Amino acid sequence: MAQLPCLVFSEYDKLQHQFLADINGSTPEYMHIYPSSEGFKQAMIAGLGYGLLPTLQLGDSLQKGELVDLFPEYYIDTPLYWHYWQSESPQLKALRKFAMQVAANRLEPI
Repeated sequence: MAQLPCLVFSEYDKLQHQFLADINGSTPEYMHIYPSSEGFKQAMIAGLGYGLLPTLQLGDSLQKGELVDLFPEYYIDTPLYWHYWQSESPQLKALRKFAMQVAANRLEPI
């Protein structure tokens, strides 16, 4: 697995590193950086490498045969953070509240 092309979102994305360390104690040797959520998924579908996707982003890609779950029992819970300024505008405050409401309805608590 360490010699297969690995997709990462950015140089700070270490989820795939954690995945390999957990399953066989190795680290990826070859990485492609895709700093776009949809681009990351499309690169996986195109067969450019493996990676981890959020459950919500998978959609029906597994059912359609576009992607294969190599380790169905494996998952990594990843905390998400919303950063904002204390002096936010009314529009940004409304956006933040809406995002938090959607997150509460769609994401699983850790």
